[in-house]
Amino acid sequence: MNRKAPSRVLKILALAFALAVGGCAHRDRLPGQPAEAVARIQHWVPIGTPLADAQSIMEQHHFTCSVRKNSSWGDLKAANFLYCVRKDTDRRATPVVTRHWQVALILADGKVSALRVNMELAGP
Repeated sequence: MNRKAPSRVLKILALAFALAVGGCAHRDRLPGQPAEAVARIQHWVPIGTPLADAQSIMEQHHFTCSVRKNSSWGDLKAANFLYCVRKDTDRRATPVVTRHWQVALILADGKVSALRVNMELAGP
């Protein structure tokens, strides 16, 4: 019987676990400037993306989303949009700073036609 085989399997499992945990802990950080964040989000969700795909993509990037119909937000009035929020905490900052992201993916015929992004900083 090969005694090295179980040890090797355990090492592989430990490495797989470390990669999985590290991957879950990593978040796609959004740039601190809203204009740069808009470009990043447009890369993730291009204009013309169907609503269901847009929501799935945003949720994969750790946003919580809901569809708003005939609603207002910022300069949007009586619009249909996918509203997504996310909070990013920067533990390197002292005191700890949290970025609150709000994104409206504006819909036309069930597809993304434009977007608006707002970011606020919050501290203790």
